[in-house]
Amino acid sequence: MNPAQSLSGMLHKGERIVWQGRPSVRVHLRPYDLLMILFGLFFAGFALFWIIVARAQGGSFWQFGLIHFIVGIALIATPLIWQPFVRARSSYVLTDRRAFIVSELPLFGRKTDIYPLRNMTELSLKDGTPGTIWFASRHSWSNTRPIRRIGFEFIPDAARVFGLINRAQEEHP
Repeated sequence: MNPAQSLSGMLHKGERIVWQGRPSVRVHLRPYDLLMILFGLFFAGFALFWIIVARAQGGSFWQFGLIHFIVGIALIATPLIWQPFVRARSSYVLTDRRAFIVSELPLFGRKTDIYPLRNMTELSLKDGTPGTIWFASRHSWSNTRPIRRIGFEFIPDAARVFGLINRAQEEHP
């Protein structure tokens, strides 16, 4: 998926692309991910114990443990398999006015999220190789606290792209 081609017809008159890239598809574990994996291991382990003990008692009561085992495995698989899978099918585009996150997932189709640079009040850089630029967040239903940060995650040239965003914000307030 060529990010620039996927935006044809979406750019405003005079808007120009200043950077495009893709996130790293390697497994990157953040502290939250490690907690989710540990909880998933505990959850799946307890469910497996439940299944074994209930199965030994006879009957079909052991089947109630299956859904819990599956949930535990899903908690483990999300940061290890799902997140890299999504990143492999995502791309980022930065124009002089907006940031685009484009993803194309099987069964979900193509999705383009657009973030105007002038609205980026939460702009921050987590430098590194790769680095991440955070510029928005999704909030809980009560809108009191962020539940998910949004940005260009795990890009190789994060500091340079951060500078491009700052420069574009200055040029187009």
